[in-house]
Amino acid sequence: MLKKTFVLFFLIATGFAFALSPAATAATKLHFGMPTPKPNVVHIPVYLALDRGFYKAQGLDVKISRFRGGTRAHQAITAKGTDLDLAWIPGPLTMSGIARGSGLKIFYSYAHKNEAVLAVQAGIKKPADLRGKKLGIEGKFGYSHLGMLSVIRPAGVTDKDVNYVRTTPPQRVSFIISGKVDAVLMHIEQVSFARKKTKGRVHTLARIWETQPDYLYAAVAAP
Repeated sequence: MLKKTFVLFFLIATGFAFALSPAATAATKLHFGMPTPKPNVVHIPVYLALDRGFYKAQGLDVKISRFRGGTRAHQAITAKGTDLDLAWIPGPLTMSGIARGSGLKIFYSYAHKNEAVLAVQAGIKKPADLRGKKLGIEGKFGYSHLGMLSVIRPAGVTDKDVNYVRTTPPQRVSFIISGKVDAVLMHIEQVSFARKKTKGRVHTLARIWETQPDYLYAAVAAP
């Protein structure tokens, strides 16, 4: 029953459940963990469905908790005594957790490619130029770290060759604009904003959909 409820949740969020009959029974409560304090474009369907009352119309009472990155969302849903029913987590992080015995089960993921880019400061022309630079990530093996590795590793640059700066998703734009980091993984709408604010100083070094063509972008998983 719970699995069917989770599937209905995302049918509604993605626009495929509008024709279903409203539920006549008491609302089913769902507590959902999202990986950013404020939604990026890719997260909007979940919030749109909540704001427009689509979940309520189908008998779902949805509560959303927001975390500062996919790693934090993963930690929250795998924590002992968690009250989260499901969470939006980077695919590889979810799968590595499952391999280590997290007990999570993936029931939904994107079909489209990773739309992020690696944004860098002026003067950085190729991945090898990132050696010795400050790279912003939210945590090891999280979404931004794995995307970063897909760019620097083919150039012979490893974790030991760079300086990682902990950068939560809400800090990505401000850190690259202010110069606190030399490179950070960003969604395409964020890099456009950063370019405008820095008059073109911040620019795109790599498109992650090209460096990670088979990446499982995001997974929605439940205990």
